[in-house]
Amino acid sequence: MSRTYIPPRLRGLAAPPNCDPYYKQPHLPLIAGTAIGTPATNPPLMSDLRERFHKFASIVTPAAGSTNTLITSYTVPAGSLARVVGLLFFYQGAGFIEGDATLLYWSLRLNGAGYIRDYDVIPNTLGSLTSGPWPVPAGINLNAGDLLEVLVTVPGGSTITTGGTTRVHGHLLGYYWPASA
Repeated sequence: MSRTYIPPRLRGLAAPPNCDPYYKQPHLPLIAGTAIGTPATNPPLMSDLRERFHKFASIVTPAAGSTNTLITSYTVPAGSLARVVGLLFFYQGAGFIEGDATLLYWSLRLNGAGYIRDYDVIPNTLGSLTSGPWPVPAGINLNAGDLLEVLVTVPGGSTITTGGTTRVHGHLLGYYWPASA
């Protein structure tokens, strides 16, 4: 019987969902028009040029009044372009009502300054820990050196359960490829 090594910081947490179906879908693009972000070109179709990434973490739910608490982040390698094709935002605890930004919301911040268009206040879970990530329509394009952060805010006056065994999860899934391709 073989055993899989689990790093100490991840022990006791649920295993990440199988995300292979999201990498294999033709996200290039799913809707007409350009994707969110700046690269004007689609990634190469040759799978040997694309490298997958899956950055994820879960943190104890911050106290009410906490803003922009970092859950996880991804930095595009030098000389590469990247596309985020899947997101997973999830809260484990009591009192959360989908769509109520006065309780808790997630945000995607780019390069520590601005927020990704349409991803500044996300008061809903996206994806699930059992079914996998939510596919991002047309993807979110990133340039070399870009830093994408998954943040959570628990506004003052929020009545959700925080601390203890409550958790907030954030996952970024995508791929990167050489900018010269």
